Amino acid sequence: MKAGLFRKLLYQWSSDHPRELPWIGEKDPYKIWISEIMLQQTRAETVVPFYLRFIGEFPNLSAVANASETKLMLYWQGLGYYSRLRNLHHTAQEIVARYKGKFPEHFEQIVALKGIGKSTASAIASFAYGNPYPVLDGNVVRVLARIFGLEHSFFTQSGKKRYEELAVEMLDRTNAGHYNQAIMNFGALCCTPKSPECSLCTFRKECVAFQENLVLDLPLKRPKLDKRRRYFHYFVVSDSKGRLVLHQRQDNDIWKNLFEFFGIESQSISFSKIDLRSQFLLAGFELDEVRKWQKLSTVKQALTHQIVEMMFWTSEVHVKQIKHVPHYLLVDRKKLNNFAFSRKTSNFIKQFII
Repeated sequence: MKAGLFRKLLYQWSSDHPRELPWIGEKDPYKIWISEIMLQQTRAETVVPFYLRFIGEFPNLSAVANASETKLMLYWQGLGYYSRLRNLHHTAQEIVARYKGKFPEHFEQIVALKGIGKSTASAIASFAYGNPYPVLDGNVVRVLARIFGLEHSFFTQSGKKRYEELAVEMLDRTNAGHYNQAIMNFGALCCTPKSPECSLCTFRKECVAFQENLVLDLPLKRPKLDKRRRYFHYFVVSDSKGRLVLHQRQDNDIWKNLFEFFGIESQSISFSKIDLRSQFLLAGFELDEVRKWQKLSTVKQALTHQIVEMMFWTSEVHVKQIKHVPHYLLVDRKKLNNFAFSRKTSNFIKQFII
């Protein structure tokens, strides 16, 4: 199919299926950037309230650059993939330092920024500045694979090159922003991963996957990885004033800089062989004699490369802070909303603590 026909059919579908999202039609590169980062591995419907809340608190790039990571985490809490936020914070500060707070216009400058890949850079360059660069996110890859019958893996060097060549060939260089938005929306609303609306699709006569019954086979899937399993035990304990022990995660691990209850990681769902009193002492707390730990909740969370199982425990026990250890603190339970937690921990707090 020629590029002209492809764009004609795409625009016909787009005009009949307008999509109302707060970032569509946006020209501010900062707001486009925020929406594109949030949309990475997250559905648009999920992103909307987070986007509006974040933009409401941080209306411009300087606001992000000047904010603490702790405050930014509070407004990102629940979106997951927190490395996106850390990269965003770093990049905002870099733009302030290198470009005096003005978002760069050239694709090469944008793609060089931390946390911004080719697809995100193309979105910013085309939506904000009208520059002719094609977006190649998951939605676009799926559309191109099915309509043109690409049996190439996007996850190989040669396959990715083929997709990039086709994306450039189909691009409307005179109106790149409109084209990119149209093909992204088409993938999100019509050419969906599991239940595409093929019977209503404007491309059904030209679509190779539809004609050859390959719709659910394309695009080729990423090879599955064996996920590491991890077990975290969290202990909800307080001092004599009712203040809870919290810890802020460090190191380059999941949930970096988010808060959690006092916890230990074990090799299994059991912690019976772990000397909890010694663990609390290392964190600067003296633990009363424990009678019995009661399990309040068990939750699982599947992350990109690992599956985490979290057990939350409590007991009629008090702690006494005997020394100040970095990243451990006592917090009034009424002030827990001032701290950012992982989504599963936040849900636990709402159900059992607040």
